Amino acid sequence: STVCCASGATTRAYWTSQDDDWDYGWLYSGSRYFCTDQPDGTLCGETDTICSSNACVGGICTMSKLSSNEVCKSSNDCVGGACGYVSMNPASSTVCCASGAVIKAYWSNSDDDWGFSSSFSAATSFCTDQPDGTLCGE
Repeated sequence: STVCCASGATTRAYWTSQDDDWDYGWLYSGSRYFCTDQPDGTLCGETDTICSSNACVGGICTMSKLSSNEVCKSSNDCVGGACGYVSMNPASSTVCCASGAVIKAYWSNSDDDWGFSSSFSAATSFCTDQPDGTLCGE
């Protein structure tokens, strides 16, 4: 439901009912208006402008974005704007890339000699500028 915003301001964001990352129970996809200047702990999807801190991390308003090498869920979580795997290792977590950039690697299950599960059978983000010796595929 809609309410009068204490901040007196709103921001508009597109949200989808089919988004796997953020299930907030929307019955249909579309643009919605949200109150701005919301406190830490408020649900925000990936919309920084909802938060008074301008930092939406992991779908929740927080004091600040994540620094390099901290575990992240999306690029929006990171100060440098890039979240990816640091090596071709499915046991690793995605982290905020020190380089501030990712490259997308594409492959299918039939090409998978690196141990990634079927959930990786598409584009996967990897941090760029990794040191020599890092597992990098082919």
